Amino acid sequence: MKKRIIPFLMVCVLLLAVAVSCNSNPGGGGSDVPKRPAELKLGNFKSYYPVGAKESDLIGTLYYTDSEGRITTLTLKDEGVTISGFDSSAVVENKTIKFTYKDLDCVATYSIAKKAEVHLEGTVIFDKYTTYTFKNGSNEVTKEVYKSWYDYYNCGVEGAEDPVTSKLTYTVDINTSGATIIRFEDDSWPYRPDGKGGLNGKPSDADYFYDNAPQPYFYVSATAEDTRMVTNPIARGKYLVMAFDFYGNMYMWFTENTDEATLKALKATDAIMLSGKMIAFDSIGVYFDNVTAHPTDAKNLRLMIKDGYGSKDRAFSLVSSSGDGYYGYSYNMKLTDIEPNWN
Repeated sequence: MKKRIIPFLMVCVLLLAVAVSCNSNPGGGGSDVPKRPAELKLGNFKSYYPVGAKESDLIGTLYYTDSEGRITTLTLKDEGVTISGFDSSAVVENKTIKFTYKDLDCVATYSIAKKAEVHLEGTVIFDKYTTYTFKNGSNEVTKEVYKSWYDYYNCGVEGAEDPVTSKLTYTVDINTSGATIIRFEDDSWPYRPDGKGGLNGKPSDADYFYDNAPQPYFYVSATAEDTRMVTNPIARGKYLVMAFDFYGNMYMWFTENTDEATLKALKATDAIMLSGKMIAFDSIGVYFDNVTAHPTDAKNLRLMIKDGYGSKDRAFSLVSSSGDGYYGYSYNMKLTDIEPNWN
């Protein structure tokens, strides 16, 4: 009897030891795992602001990571975020600012710049078919949207459609590098004044009519087209001559050569004509894409500006794309000193 009791007691002791060992395993309950410290980090932050800016004007993002590793994205205006060290009363560079959230801090540097005086006046070609007209001393802008190059070029002339007109306003601000910019109410993109009454990258209408728009002279192709069967019959072995009349319409002639006598003998009645109503314009220049002036001789036309309309080397290219049994051609055009005779 005693011999049976001893093994039984040994088994009980072993089971008890195993149970104690399992309960003390750090991976069992997880209560003894150390937690990571919470963190507060700064994401993007706009560092330049104008003199007189308010704390509410600050733009940036904070990332709060709690002790469980969960990340919360915050703006500088969110509840619980406090800001200290911001002062916009005077121009300053690289001043320290502190952001606090749940007793955690992170810092950044900011700069205060003075807005430059902005004097915008006159009309600029702003976008496709669109002009903006500024009045000095006012932040109000007149926006005009046209339907074609013809309507803009002949504005106010019988046959040209009036633009759709609306009013906009703009505000003056400082960009991320401290430069003065303006923003329109319907467009968040920043624009830089050019110091001459207009905007960088937006030509004034006075400047537009040289490199950006056709000149009142003949344009001729640098070379003759090839004579392959895949080339349109009207262009095979021929040069291309082009001109734009006083109403913005375009004319095309295919000639054996481009000497002065040949050009002066050309008549508008013998040309292929593309109406200015089919021509577009924007801040880059006057152009058209996939238009047809003639069903067999000038189809799928595309005009691409190269060095600008004032170039006597490579002003623009004209391509007539082939397709559906139609044969095309391609020319690089340059400006001449010879004026067309429109009589």
